[in-house]
Amino acid sequence: TVATFGGVAFDEAPFGFQPLPTFGVDGMRTGVGMSNGRDTSRVATLSMRADLTSQVNRFMQVKTGVEVVQTDTRVNYGNYDAYLPSGNSWSRWEEKPLRYAAYAQAKLEFQGMIANVGLRFDGYDANTNWYDYDAFNQAFSARLSGGIDTLLVQNPTKLVTSISPRVGVSFPVTETSKLFFNYGHFRSMPDPNNLYLIRYATTTGQITRIADPENPLPKTVAYEIGFEQALLDQYLIRIAGYYKDEALQPYLVNYVSRDGQVDYSVSEPNSYEDIRGIEFTFSKNRGEWL
Repeated sequence: TVATFGGVAFDEAPFGFQPLPTFGVDGMRTGVGMSNGRDTSRVATLSMRADLTSQVNRFMQVKTGVEVVQTDTRVNYGNYDAYLPSGNSWSRWEEKPLRYAAYAQAKLEFQGMIANVGLRFDGYDANTNWYDYDAFNQAFSARLSGGIDTLLVQNPTKLVTSISPRVGVSFPVTETSKLFFNYGHFRSMPDPNNLYLIRYATTTGQITRIADPENPLPKTVAYEIGFEQALLDQYLIRIAGYYKDEALQPYLVNYVSRDGQVDYSVSEPNSYEDIRGIEFTFSKNRGEWL
């Protein structure tokens, strides 16, 4: 017993997989649908990185670096419900995507002003072969999906690349305060489901979702401006306003042919949002608070 409610003792059951329905509230299907998820996925990552920092002179410092990351993804997950088989799904793939990065940054200091200027390169390769198809290809239909590997041509995926600038500048206002401004482009890595997933309808075999491993990397453009004030050599007040523009985010688009034989979703870089806000920070950089 781990808990008691109204004089009734309860343990942590059910344990593991519960294939059979149990008694529940009549008409609300509360007695089935337990422990349906399955996941035996394994992921291993190999990362190699090198960085170099050089003090060119008393005013300039230069940093450079490269990175290569290989991920071994062995994905195997799904959902199984014997009493609602139409909702079952199974996703499985074994792939080794590659990620590349390189950057160069210069830090300039002169009479209290500090400027950081840099560029970053990001590259992503799904490192697989993928289908070449038109939007309403009948190979996605229930009657032909079993032969998709022979009906559609598969081509090696291309390297998706991007260049991201970064700028950060701070100006002293007084001996104990400064203004600062930051600007940069940032790229995020794609969800593996948007790289390799092919999902079939359990009851018909029709393809209901397919990935696109050559979508551009989601892009964030961020701006920040703020003010910092030191107090009594111990405290720091920081006020910053920021704005982030997030574009090229994956969004599921549904394609349905006129005869209904083709009906699937694919991730496309159509989602956009912008975020703005303000932050107040009060910190103590030495000694104890109490």
